[in-house]
Amino acid sequence: MRTRTFCLLLFLLTGSHLMVAQTNNRINYEKIILPAISDTTGIKEKIVFLAWQNNPQIRRSELNADRANLQVKMARSMWLSAFNAAGNLNEFNIGQTFGTNKDQQGNIFFPRYNFGVAITFDFFGRISNGVKIAKKDREIAAQDYNLLKLQIRADALTKYQIYYTARELFRFQQEIAEDAYVKYLSLEQQFKNGERTLEEYETATRIYKNAQIARLTSEREYFIAKYDLEKLIGIPIEQVK
Repeated sequence: MRTRTFCLLLFLLTGSHLMVAQTNNRINYEKIILPAISDTTGIKEKIVFLAWQNNPQIRRSELNADRANLQVKMARSMWLSAFNAAGNLNEFNIGQTFGTNKDQQGNIFFPRYNFGVAITFDFFGRISNGVKIAKKDREIAAQDYNLLKLQIRADALTKYQIYYTARELFRFQQEIAEDAYVKYLSLEQQFKNGERTLEEYETATRIYKNAQIARLTSEREYFIAKYDLEKLIGIPIEQVK
């Protein structure tokens, strides 16, 4: 009996711990994108914020959310469609007659106002299901909005990392190309003075040309990454400090 009680308590404690852990691990979508940035904000968070502000899909997603909220309100007010009112105004019910003789008066249209209620067998079921569907659509719109936050954040950080790596590689290749050029000029002069062999001169020339090719390649990759990032944030990267 004690063993069963102990196992039961252990199961409950373990289950509660897992539930708490799962709850704490849920994403807080309000923190995916900062609501505002300042001079103390890190460069990566600034990039994410600018990418969010510059993305045209944001407005579309917001409109979808607003539309979903309106659909919920409309679904909740569907019960009003069961009620109807009609009015009938003519010369009889506003006090006018055809003649002076009562017998000559035409049929009096009565009553002046008509009210009615028409409820079908599936009326309440349709309303209930309509509200549920509208709420599901609203939840889908909210999840799409959250998904857009995750996508934009991941895209912004990825493009920034590609840009940063390309920039550093370009700087590194520039240094290598400059060093190779200096060595090439020095060895060229030494070759002219007869201090270096033709093989050494050709090797220095090949190293210099390869360094220049690597520099141009890294320069191209750097500017491609730079323009790609700037397309995302909407401003030159140099303005983000």
